[in-house]
Amino acid sequence: MMLKAFAAACLLSGLALSATATAEEEKVDASAGFLAHYSDLEKAGRPRKGYLVYLPEGSKGRAVKAIYVKNAIVAPAGAAFEDVSPAMLAEVLKQVDGRLRAGLSQRARLSQDVIEADVQILAAVTAVGAQEKGKGLIDLVPVRLVTGSVRNAVQGKELEAVIKIESRILEATTGAVLRERVDQVVGDEIGRAGDPDLHITQEAVNKAIDNWVKTIVKVTVPKLK
Repeated sequence: MMLKAFAAACLLSGLALSATATAEEEKVDASAGFLAHYSDLEKAGRPRKGYLVYLPEGSKGRAVKAIYVKNAIVAPAGAAFEDVSPAMLAEVLKQVDGRLRAGLSQRARLSQDVIEADVQILAAVTAVGAQEKGKGLIDLVPVRLVTGSVRNAVQGKELEAVIKIESRILEATTGAVLRERVDQVVGDEIGRAGDPDLHITQEAVNKAIDNWVKTIVKVTVPKLK
């Protein structure tokens, strides 16, 4: 119950470091519309470690030898983030795709046909921005409020790149949900708020993507003991 209450409280905090939301905006549904079980995310996961998980009964311990990876998307469709240009967002999706496939290929076979796979994995980028270094706590906020995190940051604060990715693991042929997950992952430092030249770099975001990939590979295809 405490975790449930804690996750609910997170809905009211913003990834942006300035409290720019109105009372009406704070009541907006926080979901990006990508997962099917947002209301069950509090049943597993560690918000202070930057992730929430939904694991249906009987989904653990499955042998995964072949994986079908769908191309990463932005959710909700058409979402844009003030801190990154459309061109950079396209590159972020490209890096999520490429790095995820490379990571998974170290432990499983990547299938070109979903029918030949054991599971399929889908990923959606729902936020790209910056946060105060060491913040740690995951934010479940309306995507349209996750903007201007560099511009609105407290002056002088050290900032680091951050990306939020939602992912789904489905049984390949039936589409049954095996896991749904929200990860908020930090990358490299980008400098201090107030610097007129401060901006989020692709390299800083790539570090966050790499950190996310390591986690997803580990929980999707655990090493055999």
